[in-house]
Amino acid sequence: MRKKSLSKNFVFFLPIFIIIVAITNDYFGESFLNMGAIRAIILLPFCLFFLTKNFNKTNFNIIILIFLCYMGILSAFTSNPDYTLYVFAKMFIASMMLPIGFYYIKTLDDLKKLTRNYFISIIIIIIMFGFSNYYSVGKESYKDSTVLFGESGVNITKSLALLLMTIPLFLYNNKSKRLLYFVLFVTITSLIVVTLGLKRTAIISLAVGYLIYFIFKENKSKSTQYAILIFIILIVSSPLYYDYLETRIFAREKNLNYESTDDMLEEWRYKETEIGLKVISDGNIITKLFGEELFNSFNYLDIPYMFHNDYITVLAGSGFVGLFFLLWIYLSIIVYFKKTYKVIKNNYSISKELRAVVFSIITFLIIISIGGSIHGIEIRALAFLYIGGVLGFSKQLMLEVLNENSIYRRY
Repeated sequence: MRKKSLSKNFVFFLPIFIIIVAITNDYFGESFLNMGAIRAIILLPFCLFFLTKNFNKTNFNIIILIFLCYMGILSAFTSNPDYTLYVFAKMFIASMMLPIGFYYIKTLDDLKKLTRNYFISIIIIIIMFGFSNYYSVGKESYKDSTVLFGESGVNITKSLALLLMTIPLFLYNNKSKRLLYFVLFVTITSLIVVTLGLKRTAIISLAVGYLIYFIFKENKSKSTQYAILIFIILIVSSPLYYDYLETRIFAREKNLNYESTDDMLEEWRYKETEIGLKVISDGNIITKLFGEELFNSFNYLDIPYMFHNDYITVLAGSGFVGLFFLLWIYLSIIVYFKKTYKVIKNNYSISKELRAVVFSIITFLIIISIGGSIHGIEIRALAFLYIGGVLGFSKQLMLEVLNENSIYRRY
């Protein structure tokens, strides 16, 4: 029992741990203090132990396991297995967060603790952003140093955008005005940071994700008021950040003029879809089904870097079989939640909020994958852990209804 309690507390801490590693990893380079290596040493054994001892055989978990086995086999048989297995290990850790969240998050208190740590992770990123710009420490993006995002670079705004998707459940049933005002301040600051990042997929994923949230949310009046308030504050406060935003927009546009080889990398993002599809269209039936050189596109196809688009990465590297399993994971999550929602919707008011949040995060993940997330851990791990937690809590509510012992009706 004590071991399970320790494991559960570790799961609660995971979002903070994942973000701390993301923002500090590049500070230590290849030294023995490399945070990415430490993360792997901690999370790989944890995931493998969980897989052997606590793996719950629900449909979406089984589909994830099949997908991981398939991708693992393909990763081992490329011309560069050391690198492809390294990328697979990161994908494995991120994907395992779904069954881990599903297993450990069982009550509203569990979900609240997890959500609180997602909010703390937002604050950590904001503090890092402030520190980076105050002390001028961090990587340039788009050859512009007016705004810095630490050594993690501008991609941290993708993780920040994902973390913002959990704010609605953090405020669920909140009675404290002080907390509400603080959350609004943190949210507005985060939105400014995401906007300054100019990562298109992060901004679009966040906007569409919240649109889906509003569509499925039952009581829209308060949320609409908050949204209008946030929008007004963003407009009123724009003189504080507009000059920085304008400078970065200009720098990005200049970066698209292809004045050097490095600048042309931006254009490759538009060409990679064509290149990836060509691998499949020109390949034989085996290539079409199983792809070629998973995660190894920059070596195999002699292009500047790996594919950014997750769907192209999976299609070109693992064929239509791999792409089918990737999409099936998302579909199976939706199907499972709809099954639980059908049972709990008339018994617990929180069920509508859970529905809105799950669908919004899945939407976010589907869109952010266009810009690339499968090569890293942060975004997919954070998304899957939270989705898994909501599904785990929903399952317990469903069991309470089916057992006619609804101790959670107050939720």
